[in-house]
Amino acid sequence: MLSETYADKISKAIPPGATTFAALPGTGTDYEELDKRIRFPWMVVPTRMPPFSNNFSQSLFFYKTYMNIGFDPENRGYGAF
Repeated sequence: MLSETYADKISKAIPPGATTFAALPGTGTDYEELDKRIRFPWMVVPTRMPPFSNNFSQSLFFYKTYMNIGFDPENRGYGAF
């Protein structure tokens, strides 16, 4: 399933050594916590409720533990392709 994602296709089309980061299948993204100090919030894979309406922490644990998927260095929950 991972090899059919757009992120995997992009990672194979870019120069060797470059990495593509994207939300993994079965997860989604939302704007980071609504904090009045954050003027332009970034998208993250939610890992707790509240403030998010979803919690994908178990899915991320599965990908990391059983499929040996790496994650983005900014700790936003995106998988490395």
